[in-house]
Amino acid sequence: MKLKLWPSTNVMRFSLIAFIICLALSLLSMGLLGGLLYYIALPLLALIFPKLPTDINAWHGDWVWPAMISMPMLWAFSFLMAGWVYLYLKKLDWTILTLKTSYIVILLIWNFIIWLILLMSISPELSSSLSN
Repeated sequence: MKLKLWPSTNVMRFSLIAFIICLALSLLSMGLLGGLLYYIALPLLALIFPKLPTDINAWHGDWVWPAMISMPMLWAFSFLMAGWVYLYLKKLDWTILTLKTSYIVILLIWNFIIWLILLMSISPELSSSLSN
């Protein structure tokens, strides 16, 4: 059995390259990519965490730095998931617009889910605001 490392479809090639670039940028940007992704997810996160500061500089504690660096690393996997979903929906003869929209929506939803999990598990101050 011959193992193929390079994907044969353009969508999976793009997804694999985006995955690798996102992993590299998550370390090289020293948290900048995590901050940008936070601001993208902020409108939905603010509905769940009303006391959530909109300015990242207001965050304090030992949980901030690992969250800002690890979040984009986890988010990078969304490119692979979105590529697989794209190919699956393409087999079902979905339109190109719907395929591209689903790709972007998967990236945005995964961004929100990862930030939600990180904020609920790492920050005790924000987790206690949910019970109020």
